[in-house]
Order: sequence, then structure tokens, then C-alpha cells
Amino acid sequence: MPAEVREQGWHPLVGFNQAMAKRRNDLSSSRLPTLAVPSAPQGRAEEARKRLGITPEQMRRVPRIAPILECVEGGVESVIEALRFSQEDESARAFLQKYDSVPPADLEYLSVDEIRVASGADPKRLLTLALDWLVKISLMKANIQLSSALPGITEAMVKSALTDKGTRDRRLFFQITGILPTAHPGGFVAVAPTTRARRTEAQPETRPAESSKVLNQPWLRTLPSKLG
Repeated sequence: MPAEVREQGWHPLVGFNQAMAKRRNDLSSSRLPTLAVPSAPQGRAEEARKRLGITPEQMRRVPRIAPILECVEGGVESVIEALRFSQEDESARAFLQKYDSVPPADLEYLSVDEIRVASGADPKRLLTLALDWLVKISLMKANIQLSSALPGITEAMVKSALTDKGTRDRRLFFQITGILPTAHPGGFVAVAPTTRARRTEAQPETRPAESSKVLNQPWLRTLPSKLG
């Protein structure tokens, strides 16, 4: 280091450090304070709640039906369609009117509970109506499937009954049509009255005195004595 520099007590790094410190101070003073900006989904949910007219305070300590309805096959949409069969009920009508008034873009950010609270519908009543119609719809679907399959099953049974080895199907056919009594009239395998063929004047009800004549018919001799 030169003697004159040592005499003056100055070093080149001192000026460099001072310049860097000044630059850092300038950057800190010019930097604006960071504001907390909500995420896009959160902001859209808040806007949807405002349009619905619901506040977080209104959702405190209210019974939640969404966790119950979400376990239904098909989700909440299946429950909504089931409730449409109960629009004569005041609670269901109020909820559906509010639900249908929500813009489709807002439904993604709103829960069923928020819409229910905004509609003023009774949560217990909505659950009861939803359960009632979900059960009825399930039974309707099952009956439709059974009824639609019945012609094919009957055709297959009759086709099998006409074969040499179709003794079991022939007996079942005669029981269904009422020609033969069921194996267990009072049991769970008894043929339901609605499935038996209706008797006409040409086919009167067999009396006990005539039962022996019926059982002695030649076509019955090909049937087994018991169901195998």
C-alpha cells in the first residue's frame, strides 16, 4: 500500500462498502409494502357468497347436511334431482328455487349448506325428503329392470320346459299360472298373488273334491314328485 494512502488512513474498500450500503438503503426505501392477495379460487368463492347474500357469521353453528349428502352415489346432483319430486313441500320448494337462481359459475364455489341457509329451508326436512325419494327412485329402477327382463326370462323358461329334460321348468310354469299349488303356500317361496294368472269362467277354482281328478291327469305323470 502506498505511503500516502497509509498517511491519509483511507482504503479503497471503504468507499466500495459505503456505496453498496447506500444502494441497499435506496432499494429498501423504494420497495412498496407487500399486500396479502387472496388466491383466485378463494376470491371467487367470496364473490359467490356475496351474490348469494350469505356471510361467514350466518354459517356458524348451523347443522351441516353436505357431508351426509355427499355419500350418495352420484353425489349432490342425484339428491337435487330426487328433491325435485317433492316441490309441493315448502322446504323443498324454497331450497330448489334458491338453488336454481344461483349462476352456474357460482355453484362450483358454494356448498349445499350455504344455499340451504340462504333459502331458509329446514335441514331436517330436506334430509327426510331426499331419503324418501332416493329410496322410491331406487325401487322404481329395480321394478323397471325386473319388468323389462320378465319377457326374456319367461321365453327362456318356456323354451326349456318344452324339452325332454325340462320337468322342473314345466312344474314351475304350472305353479306360476296357478294350475299347480306352490310347494310352500305360506312360505317365502310362495308365488305372489299378483303374478298368478287370473281365473276366468273357463278356468274355475279347483275344489278339494276335484283335486284328485286333476292330479290323475296323464300330463302330470311326467313331473317329479318333488322339486329337485
